[in-house]
Amino acid sequence: MFLQDGVSLVTILSVMKWKLIFLALFFSASSFLIQKISVYAQSSSTNYKIEESQIGSGSGRPTSGSYQLRGSLGYTGGFGESNNYGLWAGYDTEGTEYLEFVVSGATIDLGVLDTGATAYATATFYVRTYPASGYVVTTESDPLAYGTHTFTTMSGGAPSPGTEQFGINLVDNSTPVDVGANPSQYPDSSFAHGIAATGYDTANSFKYTKGDVIAKSDPAQYSWGRTDYTISYVINISNITPAGLYEMDHVLVATSTF
Repeated sequence: MFLQDGVSLVTILSVMKWKLIFLALFFSASSFLIQKISVYAQSSSTNYKIEESQIGSGSGRPTSGSYQLRGSLGYTGGFGESNNYGLWAGYDTEGTEYLEFVVSGATIDLGVLDTGATAYATATFYVRTYPASGYVVTTESDPLAYGTHTFTTMSGGAPSPGTEQFGINLVDNSTPVDVGANPSQYPDSSFAHGIAATGYDTANSFKYTKGDVIAKSDPAQYSWGRTDYTISYVINISNITPAGLYEMDHVLVATSTF
């Protein structure tokens, strides 16, 4: 590299860096389903077994080669729980436990970064479970990296342009702009109880630590619905952040506790 008169080496490196910096964020996920083996509280003895039925009138599942019908005189009567049990009451309740974890496919390209502005992006996933006493979603990836340089991660607080930072949260934010969303419950909050985990649940405050729980079901509730989550990413660079193509394959792991 040759220097022209009056131009310093530091100035030339700085100009080259901002022309070369390009960041792509890849978002993927895997899920682990932990399902216990049980009899789902069915009635049985050496002489009989009753599955998904009731003793009395009003329900049944008549079938033939052409149709199947599920009928009852009433529907789910309600849910009760204590520290030792969870009980569905009614004619027609399912006993199969499951965990569904879906990530919206996303490749996020943040383009050329600037020391004067925070770059940001979002990606979404949802967790549906029935019936479960809880679940957690952990983040299992190293932060953004290029070569031997790994981005400095945030431990909380608002992003600050000009300081190298990488962080996420799972709530609605107004800084650096209106980005993100609070967890949404489907069909409503009487069925689903997913929440952002501590450290990732505060508006305008971001952090990132590999292995952290970032989302979970509310431990005070028994979950059997779906919660939609939005991850907000924020990235800042400094004057000494090395130039390069920074990438992150973001792996999430959902684990149910039936």
